[in-house]
Amino acid sequence: MDDAVFQRIAMEIKALHNQGLQFMQAGRFAEAEEYYQRALAVTSALHYHDGMAVSFYNLANLEATRGHVLEAIAYGAEAKAMHEKAQTDPQLSLTLLKRLAKQAMKTGVQHEQAGRLQPALDHYLAAIPFAEAKYQEAMLHEVELIERVMTVDRT
Repeated sequence: MDDAVFQRIAMEIKALHNQGLQFMQAGRFAEAEEYYQRALAVTSALHYHDGMAVSFYNLANLEATRGHVLEAIAYGAEAKAMHEKAQTDPQLSLTLLKRLAKQAMKTGVQHEQAGRLQPALDHYLAAIPFAEAKYQEAMLHEVELIERVMTVDRT
């Protein structure tokens, strides 16, 4: 692709991200998502992995802001994967994923304490790959216990 064409497309992608951010800051989440998804569509069509990483990262932040931690983790994991494909620094994605893992763990504990075992399990399983080692072990133990209880409840 011609450098001038790529630069023009890169500026358009950046404009989509900036517009999404403005909508997100204004609390207009549906519009923000629309702009981030449009940026993702363009970067995906071009197989521009670094651009895809930015789009997924922004979508992860949007979902985190909405309080949808499981969706945020899924987008954050995609951002990390795209950084790896692009061979660019995934540090922002990793930092976000660690923060989201802590939130998912806390939400899992809340669900477990309220007797909502499937949502607790979902949150623990999403958090485990990105949590600190000391929390991974604790969550693995909780997952095992929940699975045992759920198995007994089904029989």
